[in-house]
Amino acid sequence: MSSPLPAAGADIEPTAPRILVGTSGYNYAEWKGSFYPEKWPAKKMLPFYAERLST
Repeated sequence: MSSPLPAAGADIEPTAPRILVGTSGYNYAEWKGSFYPEKWPAKKMLPFYAERLST
């Protein structure tokens, strides 16, 4: 009896893995001027971060 499934790897296009990179936090004063605008208030850091990074 034959298997209804194709052999492992048959007719499958290789795809690149999806790699997600994130940080352990977002509220770092040291990031002002390099990631956040220089005078950015702490209360706006999370929305700013979330708009730019998906993790």
